[in-house]
Amino acid sequence: MKGELASASKQLPDGAQGEEGEAEVSAEELYPLTQEWHLAIARFTIDDAFRKAVEKHLAVFEQNPLQIQYALALLRAGDSESTERYLGEALLPKLIASFEEYLAALLRIGLARYPKALGELPDVPYAVVEKYGKNVETLDLHRWAIDKRVASLVAGSPEEWRTRVKAWTKIDFADLGADWEAILEAIQRRHAVIHNGGQVDPEYMGRVDKRFLSGLHIGSKLICDRPYLDELLAEIELFSQILAIRWAAFMKVDPMLAVPNLIGHVVRLETRKRWRRGELLCRAALETRLVQDPWQDELLRINWWFCRQEIGGEGVALRNEIAEWTPTDDHSMLGKAALLRERESLVSQLASMLNSPQQVITRRTLREMPLIGRAMDEFVEVRRLLAPNLPSQRNARKTGRRKK
Repeated sequence: MKGELASASKQLPDGAQGEEGEAEVSAEELYPLTQEWHLAIARFTIDDAFRKAVEKHLAVFEQNPLQIQYALALLRAGDSESTERYLGEALLPKLIASFEEYLAALLRIGLARYPKALGELPDVPYAVVEKYGKNVETLDLHRWAIDKRVASLVAGSPEEWRTRVKAWTKIDFADLGADWEAILEAIQRRHAVIHNGGQVDPEYMGRVDKRFLSGLHIGSKLICDRPYLDELLAEIELFSQILAIRWAAFMKVDPMLAVPNLIGHVVRLETRKRWRRGELLCRAALETRLVQDPWQDELLRINWWFCRQEIGGEGVALRNEIAEWTPTDDHSMLGKAALLRERESLVSQLASMLNSPQQVITRRTLREMPLIGRAMDEFVEVRRLLAPNLPSQRNARKTGRRKK
């Protein structure tokens, strides 16, 4: 598959492979691209080639599915609880490995601009020079040295990651808003699963925060069930997103490029009533002052205020902060009216938007916005405008009961 993707990459647009007449370099003479480079290349150039290569090399399972059936039979052999725990123990190491690779990718991006930020890069052995040195223009030797520096750091302890990154970027892993101690606990739990059969050992007892030790003793079984993984995934996702935003600010890059569809992530958190996490994401992006798109900046601001209202109520200071803001378009004006709970203005804005010949937003889209959903629950006039035939469904959502 690697060879096929390498061939596909040669089909880049003119100019993407260097000046005309340059001598071609074989794949064996190129230092392997990192995971984030592969993802970037695939996104822009070889999505279709990658799909075809995967289909070709996995087609064997269509003719010989016994291995898959055998694995499924083993999983079905146990009860649902034991199956869940078995899968959890299998998934936890993969999750932590993916988290470490994510951190490594950020470090590589940073070192590409600031090569000596973590100290002098390691010397390149002659064997590596002999293999990749001919391809000077691609800076393969430089990438090799960066990879070694990053691998050395990631192989260390999480506290070493935190200390070295903070000294370089001023970003403190424990001060991002996510539960850093929960992530440290997961790393130690992964160690116990791999090396001690998932049982508590002295290293686990000595390295995790005391709040995780309640009811545990040496030899206790560490459970990796769905509730544990769900909560861990939520914390790692929040940590990773805020870290990407802060890293983008450090690199002087628009944070909306670092976390694609950031607004969508915030709305998803609001729908699940995860107000604190939504507030943290919006605030992190706004604090960078690097959001280039005014429309996205206003959406972040609206959702930030909304989350703050749901966390702490509508205090005088927060209300004045919203009231002093001047929106730049109809959608933002609608958001301001909804935040301030100005019924007449809100109804007028909605009616104007829905009756405009240029209006492209639908009633359904508006109903699915958590802020507008709150207004529908509070004002019957808004509910009549957006869901004239569905009042009982809105009431069911408000009370938490499903309509029968």
